[in-house]
Amino acid sequence: MKIFKILPLASLILIAGCSSSSPEVGPTPVEPTRKVDSFSIYKTKVDFDLGDKMYFDDLTLTCEYNDGAKETFTYSLLDEYGFSCSLLFDNHYYSMDETFSKAGIWELVVYETENKDNKQSLDIRVYEDLLPQQMQYTYKDYMDHNIYQFDSTPCLGEAKLLIVPVWFTDSSDYIDINSRENVREDIRISYLGSQEEAGWHSVKSYYEEESLHRLTMNGVVTDWYECGYSATMLSNNSNYIISIINGAIAAYFASPDSDPRASFDCDENGYLDGIILIYGAPDASLYPFSNNLWAFTSWLMNPPSVSPNKATPNVFFWASYDFMYSYGDQAYARTNKTSYGNGDTRYANLDAHTFIHETGHCLGLEDYYDYSGQYSPAAGFSMQDYNVGGHDPFSVMALGWAEPFVPTESTLIKLNTFQETHELVVLSPSFNDNGSPFDEYIILELYSPTGLNELDSLYRYDNYYPQGPNKVGIRIWHVDARLVKEKNGDLSYPHTVPDTDVHHMMSNSYNSSGSILGKNYYNYNLLQLIHNNTRISHKNSSTLSNNSLFYEGDIFTMERYSRQFVKSSLLNSGLDLGWEVEVLSIKDNVASLKLTKI
Repeated sequence: MKIFKILPLASLILIAGCSSSSPEVGPTPVEPTRKVDSFSIYKTKVDFDLGDKMYFDDLTLTCEYNDGAKETFTYSLLDEYGFSCSLLFDNHYYSMDETFSKAGIWELVVYETENKDNKQSLDIRVYEDLLPQQMQYTYKDYMDHNIYQFDSTPCLGEAKLLIVPVWFTDSSDYIDINSRENVREDIRISYLGSQEEAGWHSVKSYYEEESLHRLTMNGVVTDWYECGYSATMLSNNSNYIISIINGAIAAYFASPDSDPRASFDCDENGYLDGIILIYGAPDASLYPFSNNLWAFTSWLMNPPSVSPNKATPNVFFWASYDFMYSYGDQAYARTNKTSYGNGDTRYANLDAHTFIHETGHCLGLEDYYDYSGQYSPAAGFSMQDYNVGGHDPFSVMALGWAEPFVPTESTLIKLNTFQETHELVVLSPSFNDNGSPFDEYIILELYSPTGLNELDSLYRYDNYYPQGPNKVGIRIWHVDARLVKEKNGDLSYPHTVPDTDVHHMMSNSYNSSGSILGKNYYNYNLLQLIHNNTRISHKNSSTLSNNSLFYEGDIFTMERYSRQFVKSSLLNSGLDLGWEVEVLSIKDNVASLKLTKI
């Protein structure tokens, strides 16, 4: 393109007294031609959804000329300056006012009208209107059909818990008798209180936020149940715990002030929704006098009642009151003669971390840490791993609190932070069409140090547990939640939909509890974090950090991160995942991802 500055022709001047013949006149001077050396384009908006139109109001173009001049102008002046624009997709040019009819990476092409070889392009990302897939099955379905006679606390709707403070005959050695009602009130706040009362979260407020209010937890805190046993009597005899459960339930429902028994069976399956027992003695990790004085969840495996007015107990959770307090802190000392404390109240009034973790088991979730203590498959920072942060997206989805995007073809997708929206992507070679989370796949989420992650990302819980990353980035998980069916000692698998006598094929433990299929499967994890590190293997002890996340420009394929998979570039099932993930950008807590079917 040539740009000329047009000047008027020089006038001829006749001078009196001179010859009448015309003087010789030289060529009219013209300024040198100024050519475009280079140009660049810029547009504020480059991410679009299917069906959007392209508008160029905010398009700017900067030209640098061969004489050193530089100009910047807007789209409205492009024609005047000799430039043209087109949209290009799959080698086909589209008009600029056409709606986007195809998802993918388009190009905005700007070129000199008189020199089409001189052109610049800008990526325009168009996102498919991919709808989330509703999960038809949850952990409740799995627990109702487990090989064992398990039950679980309802994960959708309402759950009502019977919360029993248990007083031993020697509990006054640890809790001042005049302060035990203060401890009972702290138990109420830790389980059922507001965020303001707890100073961080109670069990109730945590799960209501985590479930996006799809689960409402209510309950009753009974009076102290004086069980008649000493704390030391509990050593190695779990029958005492069963006796305490049955006695506490009988005592509560015998009271004229008790709520109806049927109100504690919200899912009407013949079982009480959950029994929570908080005993008045230190946890054995601080005062090791009993193998039974630690925090755990278990099941009585009673048959269900056919009458809602006689709902039977099954799932229960047993833990010390000392998890609510820090070692020797003021809040603990005001209710206790000693300095025992197994929690962390530096940044909260009361600590509910352990109670929240055990409640996760009541809902059906498993532990994600390695019982052998050798490795850290899920990288520590997840509530069912090391008691910190929010739950991982698999657990949230499997409890019915999130619907995944499940692409089947190459596409672009935008993800908001998981903590705020529960958006996640499931990548699979062929995801089941039953709406079951019990399958093998890869999960993508946009991690953020916000929401339920915030406290444990700002501070290291108990100065020991993993501290969450302080950056926003993509977190990638490998899930192998396939089910095996066991009948009369015979195994058949996989079963993605809960059926009678089912069990998880994998756990997260590299020891005898690793898999129902035997030791050849102990390396296969139910939940494994994929770190952004091509050098580490699936047997690593790394905990989640900023370096574990994937950022703009990072690309994930199983082949590239093959060391973190037992079968190298194949899933545990032996199938090829068949997907490549590229992080195009992360801006304002929104990630743009390019998902390519390979």
